Amino acid sequence: MAIAKKPCDLTITEAAAAIAAGELTALQLVNSCLERIDALEEKIKAWALLDREGALAAAHRLDEELRRGQRRGPLHGIPMGIKDIFYTAGLRTEAGSPFWSGFIPS
Repeated sequence: MAIAKKPCDLTITEAAAAIAAGELTALQLVNSCLERIDALEEKIKAWALLDREGALAAAHRLDEELRRGQRRGPLHGIPMGIKDIFYTAGLRTEAGSPFWSGFIPS
């Protein structure tokens, strides 16, 4: 499968297949998603918190696992966002509420 569009424009099915086939890395996909976020976030304000370093580190780890022949499942390498209402250990989790402002669960 030749990738003709930007990785961030692929469907999950397309991206997962490309990663499984070795045509795309998790790191390439995350970088493409981060570039899209950088281009649009000021206008759409979709992210309460963006853990850029965590996303890049996770992508690197997942790519290393694939190089060792380890695959976690069909979504291996697919980035995802976590809604701000779920506790995220070590990351600010405010549930969009002034009451929880600055809350960082352990």
